[in-house]
Amino acid sequence: RYRGLVPALKKLAVGPVMGAKNVAVGAINCLSRCPAAKDILMSYRIVEEALTPVLRETGSGDKHEARLARAAMAVANLTCRTKCCFTNDADHFQAVATAVKILGYALDGKSWAGIFFAPYSVLYPLRNLSSQEENCEYLVDCGLIELLARFMLEWKKVGHHAERTLVLALETAVSLSSCFEWQQRMREATMVNALKMIRSRVRGEAQECAELASALHDTLLEQHTAIFMGQHMRLGEDSRLHSRH
Repeated sequence: RYRGLVPALKKLAVGPVMGAKNVAVGAINCLSRCPAAKDILMSYRIVEEALTPVLRETGSGDKHEARLARAAMAVANLTCRTKCCFTNDADHFQAVATAVKILGYALDGKSWAGIFFAPYSVLYPLRNLSSQEENCEYLVDCGLIELLARFMLEWKKVGHHAERTLVLALETAVSLSSCFEWQQRMREATMVNALKMIRSRVRGEAQECAELASALHDTLLEQHTAIFMGQHMRLGEDSRLHSRH
């Protein structure tokens, strides 16, 4: 809308002034969640010429990690893919791990690196990352399933993004439910109880949330029941049910 804004943010993001870099990357991250801004950002090659160079910077400390995490979240918002922007897998994993860590701070209502993150702003890119199979193991290893279960249990209908944030959490959980081992982690994290609560809409959850929760709830219970049926002494270990894991 304001001509010159995106080029200015690009210049600041890769410039030498750390304070300006941090603010510019934060602003790009905010804009990347706006569907109306996505095409504009992409037309200015914001991923290739600003965010990727940021993600390949070396450094240390919370502010450096926060800048890289926000750059990675912006890339996830715009493309759903981040791995190609890093020079190696270790740096990619670290950025994903930091994003998951930030979600924990957001759920606690605490700042990190001097920044207060809203759950919505973190779950938006995490949902996008979970839609790509290459990211799912990273996300699970970083503890995302447990944080999702906690968010679902603690959710309150407060703020204009409350329902949308719950949808993002549910969609992320659905993406991570394709593997039996990860389903087991969901059950161990008491996500089934959270899904029951959402399905019943006792806290004012939207119908869309209830439907997503119901489907995931059934998936978790059906698979869990199938495993135990397959292990039943009358069926034996050679049964087809027993092999479903």
